[in-house]
Amino acid sequence: MLKALMNLGSKNYLKSNKIILPLIGYFAYFGIAYSVGPQKVIPSLVVQAIFMFFLMIIIAVTYCDAEHEVLQQILILKAGPNNKPFVYISKILVLSKILAILSVISTIYPFVRYYFGFSGLFDRSPNVSDAFLGIIIIFEFGFLGLLIGVLINQSWIPSRKIQLCIIVLVAIVAVVQNRIVEDIKVLRYVTWILPPLSVISKQVNLKEYASINAFWALGQGLIYCVIYIVLYLLIMLNTGKGSSSIRANKKGKKL
Repeated sequence: MLKALMNLGSKNYLKSNKIILPLIGYFAYFGIAYSVGPQKVIPSLVVQAIFMFFLMIIIAVTYCDAEHEVLQQILILKAGPNNKPFVYISKILVLSKILAILSVISTIYPFVRYYFGFSGLFDRSPNVSDAFLGIIIIFEFGFLGLLIGVLINQSWIPSRKIQLCIIVLVAIVAVVQNRIVEDIKVLRYVTWILPPLSVISKQVNLKEYASINAFWALGQGLIYCVIYIVLYLLIMLNTGKGSSSIRANKKGKKL
C-alpha cells in the first residue's frame, strides 16, 4: 500500500508541474553561488544546507497544493483507520526521495567543479569527510524544511495568507535564532520549538575541517526531525483532510 501511495503522489506532483519553478531556482543558485572563489569548504556547505531548508519548504508546500482533495478523501476512506497513517507517511517519503536526489547533487557539484575546472573555488582541497558532512547536513536541513512545509498546511490552517505568513516567519527566525535570542533573551523560551538551524550552523562552522563535534551537532537536528514527524502524524490523523468525511460517513451509517 505504501509503495502504491508513493507512486500516486509522485505522479500527481510531477503532472502538476509545480516543481519546475523550485528546480529553476535550485539550479540558478549553483550558477551564482559557485561562480566566484575562493570559498571556505565547510561554510559553503552550511549555506547550501540553509538554502535547501528554504527550497524544501517551497517544494513541500507546492506538493500539498498539488494534491486533489477529493482523491485524498477517497484514499483515506479506502485505507481505513488502521492504514490511514500510511497516506501521510507516503507524502514524507516522496518528498524525501526528491530531497535525497537534490542533496547528492548539491554535495557532488561543487567538488566536481573544484577538481575538474575551477581549482580556485575553495581555499583548500575538499576531502571525503567534507563530502560526508555536507550530504548529511544538507539532507537534514532539507528534511526539517519539508517537515515545516507539510506541518503548516491548509488542512488545519484554512487561511492561505496566514499559512504563508507563518511559514515565512518560522523559516526566517529558525535561521537567525541565535542572534534574536542574544538580543531578546526571553524569546529562548519560545524559539526552542523551531528547527535549531542557527545552533547547528554555528557549531559546524567552528572548525575548518569536518570534526566529531560537527557530526554531534547534527544529532540535535535528528531529534527535531523525529519530533516533527510525530507531531505531523498526530495533527493529520485528527484534523487532516478526510477526517471530517470519515466522521460524517460514520454518522450516516448510524442514522
